Amino acid sequence: MAILQAQPYAYGNQPITATALIQQSGEDSFYFPEDNGHTGFAANGSRYTSGVEDSPPSVASWYTEPPGPYRGTSPAFPAYGLVLLGRASMAILDESTPELALWMTFLLQDGLMLADNYALGNPNYPTSLVGFLPAGLSYANGVVSVIYTPDPGSEDVTSSMVVSVDFGRDTAYLDVAV
Repeated sequence: MAILQAQPYAYGNQPITATALIQQSGEDSFYFPEDNGHTGFAANGSRYTSGVEDSPPSVASWYTEPPGPYRGTSPAFPAYGLVLLGRASMAILDESTPELALWMTFLLQDGLMLADNYALGNPNYPTSLVGFLPAGLSYANGVVSVIYTPDPGSEDVTSSMVVSVDFGRDTAYLDVAV
């Protein structure tokens, strides 16, 4: 009997819906926490309070994730990166490597971080699946925001939705108007 192993998602073989650049700058507290009085996790994975590293040290969950099919080998958030948004995933690539190595991939329709079907199982939407289509991206200060539009034909939700993956807070949150 053959054992199936997880294969990396082929982000390069899907149509790209949107892109965003990640580029550190001196004003970005996520990259320069001491200089900018940052509170939260920084690109190096450490937590800071008002620009001072916490003692005892605390590290972000994304920093401690082991390498695998959806996570590259570098623990630190890339100083220069490219975010690719497709119909099935969002990939963050590390531009500091010549081969644009994978830093992290998020999958759509896995019921997790990208929340594309946030109403699934919600008693307020018992008979409908409220889905969204990925439409755009933005990046600023350790936050990657994915902009979604409602599925065509949606009767319950007609506004756009934004899911923000906030590496500085080590969390994700969504905003939608109903």
